[in-house]
Amino acid sequence: MENIDDLNSPKIDYVGGIQIEAKNPKSLAEWYSNKFGLNIQMEYEGGYYGGFKGKKVNLHIGIVPGENTEGKSNISLTFHVDDFKAYLDILKSKGIIPIQTMKDNEGQFAFFFDIENNKIGIWGN
Repeated sequence: MENIDDLNSPKIDYVGGIQIEAKNPKSLAEWYSNKFGLNIQMEYEGGYYGGFKGKKVNLHIGIVPGENTEGKSNISLTFHVDDFKAYLDILKSKGIIPIQTMKDNEGQFAFFFDIENNKIGIWGN
């Protein structure tokens, strides 16, 4: 088996895309767009797609029809934010209250559930 840490070997740079299976993709895409500010508006074959572009990384998010998703969480996401307190205040103004907050040597975290019971976190300083 080759050593995946070999500097000359191809390796994963970052997560470029995430797909979320949903009972109601349109409703979940609207929730992420309206509540969290993610641009997930392109519709294609029953799924909704979008994401964001950073300075070094692009993240593509797809919300697609899923089977047996009733009340089951199928993903946990944590998004880094550039201003934790201000972003948390925006979420609170939209009625999105964290179920848990914590702080450690990596920064501050707040956790939520989306409308299909998936755990969502924000992380910042």
